[in-house]
Amino acid sequence: MVEAGSAKKMDPNLFTIEEHQTYYIYTVVIDVNRIGKDVIYIEKKEKKKEKDREKDENKNKKDIEIIEKEGKKIIKLEGNEIKFDPDIEVSIEEVEKLYMINFSLKDKNKKQERIIQLIKSILYLKRDIKGRQEDLTPKLLILGLYNNHPYLSFKDKILLTNEYEEIYEEETVTTDNVVKINRRIVKFNKPVFEILSAFNELEKKQLKEDEILDIINKIERFLDDNNTNKRIILAHSPEIEVKIQNQ
Repeated sequence: MVEAGSAKKMDPNLFTIEEHQTYYIYTVVIDVNRIGKDVIYIEKKEKKKEKDREKDENKNKKDIEIIEKEGKKIIKLEGNEIKFDPDIEVSIEEVEKLYMINFSLKDKNKKQERIIQLIKSILYLKRDIKGRQEDLTPKLLILGLYNNHPYLSFKDKILLTNEYEEIYEEETVTTDNVVKINRRIVKFNKPVFEILSAFNELEKKQLKEDEILDIINKIERFLDDNNTNKRIILAHSPEIEVKIQNQ
């Protein structure tokens, strides 16, 4: 028990870092047809009474319209102006008491650039926390590319098991005409992921720099080729082991 007022100030040790390692499963789904699109809803202004509308000089003027001003397109809404990029296509629909404004990128290449940027951010993910950098790059990646094909989830088909690997080492040492034989058994606890899959056409890769670039190139070709129906790529980092169990 410490007497009140007699406790000394405790300074934390800045060089003590608690490290913890665990694995998380998460899923990222990209709907290519929705990339570069956005919708906003604006409530319509309440209509004036008939007598007031007859006196209104601008009674024939639309409440909302798209105009071009100084080479830029502008949405004009009840005296307010909303500017948008010329590369964006805009359409306006009326839904009961709301205006529905649809925005869509015209350039297909810009849509693909956004997809590739997202994929790269996942494959090279890092974060800085408390003065140190943490590596959040995937250890195991299952990439599914689908065109007019139902989305298939592997979330409940990945099992993590711990497996011990034994390495037997023998060393012969000669000192003062005495021969000594040192024998040693080393055990490594290596994470093993078991994948339950019904597909035999899984493409296997490792998450190394050259193969990561190859994965990105395959995604780019898939986005350009509308004939590809389905493609599944399984990639993992060298420090883990993956076993596939066919269902």
